[in-house]
Amino acid sequence: MAKDKGKYDKVSSRTIAPTAPSLSAAEILSQGEQASNLLEAPVYNLAHRSVVQNLQDEWMTTQPHERERREGLYQMIRGLSAVSTELAMMIEQARLLTEDEMAKERKLQLAYDEQAGFGGAV
Repeated sequence: MAKDKGKYDKVSSRTIAPTAPSLSAAEILSQGEQASNLLEAPVYNLAHRSVVQNLQDEWMTTQPHERERREGLYQMIRGLSAVSTELAMMIEQARLLTEDEMAKERKLQLAYDEQAGFGGAV
């Protein structure tokens, strides 16, 4: 488990763990859109906040000798956060793919403009 430490620390990194092996660009974009819809859904956010609050409330009521119970509650909160982070990573992966595709299109358009005699300083 120690080797996974930090796996979800940086969502905006250019190196993003794939959400599934060998996804097509269309699948990445679709997953990103679906993840965005989910994270922006009021019902998801309400459920997320409610579960975290309930787990924290339960954690606060533990007795000093209930160390394992507290650890389990903490791990549940971390797991829920990992789901949200994974969704955010899917959104970021789609955003980066879109940026890369747009950059390629701009480059092709510039090359075409140069070849057609439209390029150069203005």
